[in-house]
Amino acid sequence: MDLPWSSITLASAGGSIVLVQLTPAYSIHASYTQTFTTLFVLGTIATAFYDVILYPHFFSPFRHLPSPPGASFWNGHFKRILEEPSGAPQQDWINSVQNDGLICYRHLLNRERLLLTSPQALAEVLTQKSYEFIKPKQLRNGLARVLGIGLILAEGDEHKAQRKNLMPAFAFRHIKDLYPVFWSKSCKLVTNLMAEVRGQDKEYAQNLSSASVIEISNWASRAALDIIGVAGMGQDFNALDDPDTELNVTYRKVFQSTRSGAILAIMGFFLPPWLVRAIPVDYNNVVVEASETIKKVGRELIRQKEAELRSQEKRTEPDILSVALESGAFTEENLVNQLMTFLAAGHETTASALTWTIYLLCHNPEVQSRLREEIRASLPSIASDQQITSQTIENCAYLHAVCSESLRLHAPVPLTLREAVRNTTLQGQPVPKGTRIIVPCWAVNTSVALWGADAATFRPERWMGPGKAGNGGAESNYAFLTFLHGPRSCIGQAFARAEFAALLAAVVGRFEFELEDTKKVEIKKSSNSRLESRVSRGFRHPAKRKVVHLHSEVEVEVDRLDFPLAILYTINPPPPKSIDLFSRLMYKMETQSNLQKIIKTRTRLIIHGGAGNITPSHLPPKQWTLYKSNLLQIYHDTDDLLQKGVSALDAATHAVTLFEDCELFNCGKGAVGYSYPDGARALKRFEEKKEGKKLTAVSAA
Repeated sequence: MDLPWSSITLASAGGSIVLVQLTPAYSIHASYTQTFTTLFVLGTIATAFYDVILYPHFFSPFRHLPSPPGASFWNGHFKRILEEPSGAPQQDWINSVQNDGLICYRHLLNRERLLLTSPQALAEVLTQKSYEFIKPKQLRNGLARVLGIGLILAEGDEHKAQRKNLMPAFAFRHIKDLYPVFWSKSCKLVTNLMAEVRGQDKEYAQNLSSASVIEISNWASRAALDIIGVAGMGQDFNALDDPDTELNVTYRKVFQSTRSGAILAIMGFFLPPWLVRAIPVDYNNVVVEASETIKKVGRELIRQKEAELRSQEKRTEPDILSVALESGAFTEENLVNQLMTFLAAGHETTASALTWTIYLLCHNPEVQSRLREEIRASLPSIASDQQITSQTIENCAYLHAVCSESLRLHAPVPLTLREAVRNTTLQGQPVPKGTRIIVPCWAVNTSVALWGADAATFRPERWMGPGKAGNGGAESNYAFLTFLHGPRSCIGQAFARAEFAALLAAVVGRFEFELEDTKKVEIKKSSNSRLESRVSRGFRHPAKRKVVHLHSEVEVEVDRLDFPLAILYTINPPPPKSIDLFSRLMYKMETQSNLQKIIKTRTRLIIHGGAGNITPSHLPPKQWTLYKSNLLQIYHDTDDLLQKGVSALDAATHAVTLFEDCELFNCGKGAVGYSYPDGARALKRFEEKKEGKKLTAVSAA
């Protein structure tokens, strides 16, 4: 609901002048200010009522289009969109709502969205009328703070010029020269993983329970950042060797999901960008600092590269920045924006793809085994100094099939938005200016109509055979939207595919993966399609059997702290239906040098109440309702205290105070009281409180 604030303001101002001057009896105390305020409020209410209720139900040109069931009269399908992973509702609707290429659903406050479901509709938006449907201004303003106004966010003639000048840098003749870089960094990733395994004395673990636990998504992100640094800018960021490098720390902060970030994103629907950015919350400060850091690094890289090129008679490095500088088509500020785009989008998407593929291979051991056989038969060992070429990787047909199938099932970007810049039509349907269009990459990639009954099944073989390598056997190219199509398609597609294939080949060639317990893995997609629960992965490396296992600490039930500790505190943020208070407290205590004390004494970790294992059968209906509604707030209040430096004891005391206030004292007692040595002291405080003794509560405000 984008209210016409300027029109409401002008109408209110004009109305107040007319009323006070000509008909003062109908004004508010003959006061311009009071009359204007009253008219402004009434105008806002009337406009909102029309936009939220009258227009979508009685006047919209889309009111006759197919729509998903279960919509609220005033808030559309927003409740489901908010509760489910990004792209999940659209994935359901594309298969369950009968349509001819367009589905209309309603977002927050009944704002209409057109969901594209057919190749014809997608081709019209992405190719035939690509510059009539642009990224919404609110989206561009938000992303530009981290991505810069580079190729992804540029529109119209600016986008055409940028793409034309950057195309030579992404030509295959340049990409093929980067394969040795991709392979070298992939081998470095495996080498560092092996070093960590050896450091845990579990290189030759013979069973799953003795495997070491490593959080793979963090390693994947660091490897991808190093690759984009060397291959894209000719600069090694050394994130694989040092996770505390300036750029890696910056991106980890800015990509971390936070409550304040989510709230600001919702506020962005109603408030102007300058006002949202001016709100004094930590997330705004983090983004500002991150933007300044990334721009500073970008300028340093550009000036360093310019100096290197001036000192050379001929370019000797194949990186993209060198090619772009040689073109002479970009100013320094243009290049800074492009580097911001490539750094952020180029490494997070690849890390997400690698993480999801490892997860899929855990579920499909027969695919994993076949892939490993091909890799070991076709590629050199990472222990050798032998380099690979583009042809070496391209000859691995099954590797490419696995990569394509993983990118189909788990597109790094689940969906993207467009907005009509003028009144137009789409598949013959009138589309007013300002209409939001949803391009549902994940939903289209798993559409039964486009991929068949096994659309949701991981089956790499669909990409093998004559004529299938490029389309997976689908009848239309628009059935695969991971890299989009048309003038706005991903310019770095060849780069991303080559990098992804090299990373996957190196890791799969060295390790074997298994799920430790499929029931204990909670999958949740965020806007960039990461495993938001940060599912831990444990690597085992016996002589010929190498295992990775996944385990979510949210569901973990342990009775001794010699269980792999990485499982306990890798999650951030917590899933909305569980509380990670214990894990976060344990993590904080580690920084206070208390965790080693716990490990030495093998203290029992009792988490009967609240570690994700409580179900409706464990509590009376009233308590279960209270538990669900208050759990997340208790977590956030306690986490805020810990972030402010409050001791773990005081934070625990505050947490169980909240539990007790919610009539959930037994849950709090089990959750916090015995989780660590200080918990006993926290519990004693509660017992004293129940006996009527005064207890000073710590405020989270």
